Amino acid sequence: LRQLLSRGWKYHNATFDLYLKLSGVLLSESAMTRVVLPEIRRLVQQERIHNDNELRVRKANIDLSNTGLTDAMLNTLLGDWQTLGISSCSLCLRLQRNRLTGVSLVTLGQFVTAEAIGTLEELHATHQLGPLGPERLTRTSVLTFLRKLSQCSKYPIWVKRRRCFRPVLGPLGTLGDCDFCTMPLC
Repeated sequence: LRQLLSRGWKYHNATFDLYLKLSGVLLSESAMTRVVLPEIRRLVQQERIHNDNELRVRKANIDLSNTGLTDAMLNTLLGDWQTLGISSCSLCLRLQRNRLTGVSLVTLGQFVTAEAIGTLEELHATHQLGPLGPERLTRTSVLTFLRKLSQCSKYPIWVKRRRCFRPVLGPLGTLGDCDFCTMPLC
C-alpha cells in the first residue's frame, strides 16, 4: 500500500499541482488511519524538504474512486487534511464508485465551506453503493449539499484572469436514488 501511495503521488514544481491517485485500490478503515494518512504526511514532509521547507500547492487532485471509501473513512481523511499544511489550495475530489451515503455529503458540505479550506473546483461522486435506508444518498441530501455550497461566500469562484465566475463542476450522473446530469454545482 505504501508503494502504491508513493507511485500515485505526484507534485509538479512548475504548476504547483499535487496529485494523489489511489483509484481501484481497496482500502479499509484501519488502512486509512494506519497507512494512508501517515504516508501522506510523510510525502508532504518529503516534498517540503525538496522545496526548501516550503510546499506551495495551487490545486490538489485526490482520486479515491473505487476504493471502498465509507463515510467514516472520508471523515477521517477530511479531518486530517486540515493538519497537513496544504489545506488552502483548490480541490478536485474524485470519490465515485464508493460506499458513501448522505452523511458524507453533510461532511463534505462542512469541509468545503470552512474558511481554512480552499475552494472545491470539482466533485465526482457518482455511482455510490452505500447502504440502503434513511442515510443513503437521496435527492434531498444532494440538494442540501448544493444549498450549503451556494450559501458560502467562496462560491461561485471568481477567476481574476478571465474576469468571470467559474462554477464548481460536479458530474453527478446517477447519485443515490436521483438522476442528475453533469451540471455546475453552483
